[in-house]
Amino acid sequence: MELVMAENYSTEESPILRWMAGNLVMKKDAQGNLMPDKAKSHEKIDGITGIIMACGVMSFSGKQETADPNEVYESRGVLVM
Repeated sequence: MELVMAENYSTEESPILRWMAGNLVMKKDAQGNLMPDKAKSHEKIDGITGIIMACGVMSFSGKQETADPNEVYESRGVLVM
């Protein structure tokens, strides 16, 4: 989200993503966290929201101290069909 707010990202390869970034309106929740505000954004912002969520997941990747040994994805990985 910091990249989006600082406009420190490249959308040159994707005119649709550039359009969505231009539509983005942010809001603060009660705890002071910033988040995309779909209700106030005048057009679609789903692509930018997805990128924000993916970056959030990546920032926590590998930081889990104890993984559940019974977790299927830890033992065999993700299957692709």
